[in-house]
Amino acid sequence: MGKSIRSASPTRRPEPAVAPLKVTIGILCFNQVDLIGSVIESARQQTREADEILVVDDGSTDESRTVVQSYPGVRLVTHSENRGRAAARTTVLSAASGDVVVYLDGDTTADPALVENLLAEYEPDVGAVGAVVREVTIQTLYDRWRAKHATELRLTEPNRDASVLYGWGLSCRRQLALDLGGLRAGSEDIDLTMRIRKSGARLVLTPRARVYHLRTDSWRTLQDMVFRWGFGGYVACARNGDLRTFPHVKRMMRRTRNRLTQDVLRDFDLRLAGISLLLIPPEIFGVLQARRWMRTGRVDPARLRGL
Repeated sequence: MGKSIRSASPTRRPEPAVAPLKVTIGILCFNQVDLIGSVIESARQQTREADEILVVDDGSTDESRTVVQSYPGVRLVTHSENRGRAAARTTVLSAASGDVVVYLDGDTTADPALVENLLAEYEPDVGAVGAVVREVTIQTLYDRWRAKHATELRLTEPNRDASVLYGWGLSCRRQLALDLGGLRAGSEDIDLTMRIRKSGARLVLTPRARVYHLRTDSWRTLQDMVFRWGFGGYVACARNGDLRTFPHVKRMMRRTRNRLTQDVLRDFDLRLAGISLLLIPPEIFGVLQARRWMRTGRVDPARLRGL
């Protein structure tokens, strides 16, 4: 009886190995001596350890740098004067060694699984992944408004086709962001993520990645924040080809209507409803000032602080 001949199966070629992404946590610091240590500690206690922790001190005049230097293994890069958040974020991109940069503000701590959950979303066509913020310092009425209306509390599943991402816990592919010109004053995170999306890469916002905001607000600082929303949103859209004013005002009024619906009809909170109404003028003023700046280059430099 002859031997049966088994046909040889074709040899399967192994899939090419994909090198793991290296991660730099980039922390922005400006006069935050009381908080910067907590932020660094949260970066050091990640379930997926960062390959590098880098702090950019943007011209602090307090003892922030001394605190940073007390942490071995943390790199410190300094600006001789305060140059603003966009410049500080771009310095992180230039100085970092990681493939992915994860940003933390000097008043924002990281959840222990922040890096792990951000990296889980980095498929080959993803250019940036954002985290959601939780407000943990609720001392004033204005803190309560911010905790309710300036976060993504209603997001329960990742949005894997986001239109923009914001700076809290923002991560991005470092080389892509550098190739696109880094971050620009006046529009910062919104503008960069718009350009990343226009390049063909996807944006992902995941509620599984969290950061915790330690700031407390006054009426003045809340107005300043909402002014920056209007200013930065308009500048980002204008730089990406949309110079119209009306759509911004229309979106702002829709957001205000939604806030009032929550405040009055759902929560019966007339104090927060009053804040929502009083914040309409500073946001519209932000749009108008941004429109003027884009056309003339003239604006109060203090208005650009934080952008």
